[in-house]
Amino acid sequence: HPDLSKMSKHELAGEKRRVKQELKRYDAEFKKQFMRFPTHMEKEPMRPLYVYYRRLKTMISQAEQNKSGRRGSGTVAGGGSDDEGPGSGRLNPRESYGNADGLEGLRRANSVE
Repeated sequence: HPDLSKMSKHELAGEKRRVKQELKRYDAEFKKQFMRFPTHMEKEPMRPLYVYYRRLKTMISQAEQNKSGRRGSGTVAGGGSDDEGPGSGRLNPRESYGNADGLEGLRRANSVE
């Protein structure tokens, strides 16, 4: 898994796009199966990915602020954010992928036997 603190702003932006696509894919797959978008609670399995997405956004924002203030090595370090998404806890990026199968878990929970 990538070390975010060593990534350039361009690399962070690419990672942010990838994570955003994953979050949108979850919503689209949920809608395809249940004919509606997931509620806040139904997005809970994706919380770690939302936290990771917020962290990426914060790091990009900090890189932009640093660029206007001082010249650096092109890498950034990050912290929290005020972005959308459930929760405000902070996880490292490795933890964020632990629930990538959240939609499958919802399918199992909502299936009728």
